[in-house]
Amino acid sequence: MAIPEETREIYRTEFNRFDEAKIRNGIAFDHIVYAVSTGAFALSISYVVGLNKTPISHPFILIMSWVFLLVALFSHAYSYWVGVDVSDYMQKQLVSWRKNNFLGQAMTTEAISKKNKMDKKMMWCNKIATIALILGVSCLLLFSVFQLGII
Repeated sequence: MAIPEETREIYRTEFNRFDEAKIRNGIAFDHIVYAVSTGAFALSISYVVGLNKTPISHPFILIMSWVFLLVALFSHAYSYWVGVDVSDYMQKQLVSWRKNNFLGQAMTTEAISKKNKMDKKMMWCNKIATIALILGVSCLLLFSVFQLGII
C-alpha cells in the first residue's frame, strides 16, 4: 500500500518543525550555560577581589561553586567539540556515499553505531553541564546567604 503524498508532506513538515525547535532549544541552552556560568564566576571573583569589605565566611562553599561552574563550562565546551566531530563524521559518510554514485546505503551499521556513541557522549556532557551549573549557582547562593549573615 502506497503512502499518500499528503501524509508524507505532513510527516516532513512536523519532522522539520521539531528539528528546528531542537536547534533553537540547543542554542538557548548554550546561552544559558555560558552566560550564567561565566557571569556568576566573574561576579563572584569581582566580589572577592575588589568589592568585598568584610572577611569571607565559608570560603569552601565559594570554591565549590567555582569548581562546579568551571565543570559546567568545560563539559559544555567539550560537548560542543563532540557535536562538531559528529557533524564532520556524518558529512564524510555522505560525501563517500555521493562518490559511490549513491549506491548502497548512505550509512553503514558501523557508521550509525559510531554516530550513536558520539551522540551519547554529547548528551552526557550536556547533562553534566546542567547538573554542575545548578550546583554551582546553588553553592554561590548559599555562600551569599552566609556572607550576608541571613543564616
